[in-house]
Amino acid sequence: MVFDTPSKSLGNFKEVIDKNAFDGVDLSDVLMVSNHDFGKVLASTKAGTLKLDVDDKGLHFEAQLPKTTVADDTYENVKDGNISNMSFTFAVADDGDTFTKDDDGNVIRTIKQVKSLFDVSVVAIPAYDDANVQVNNG
Repeated sequence: MVFDTPSKSLGNFKEVIDKNAFDGVDLSDVLMVSNHDFGKVLASTKAGTLKLDVDDKGLHFEAQLPKTTVADDTYENVKDGNISNMSFTFAVADDGDTFTKDDDGNVIRTIKQVKSLFDVSVVAIPAYDDANVQVNNG
């Protein structure tokens, strides 16, 4: 996830994640899944197979995938470039977002504070084009 970068249109607004939105958020029990399907778990911070880091640019991850059909298929699709994007599911803290209009009259939802992060997800169709995934052979 890249901070301060607008999403695609989410219906009647675009969304931006503030660079401080993850301040104080507990990231100790987050899943990595395929296409937001909690039946297709790829890694977990709780198990130590998913590592999440937040810096000034955004939220980054590194995952050790299991030897499962879903993980093998996901790995091959990412390696081959068939899937190259990520997404995430989160809850916004009370009063954690604002709605404004940009110079063109477009509504912008700014996420100022995330309450909980549930998953990071390898997806075919992302809301944020700059949220991506790649295979690291190192």
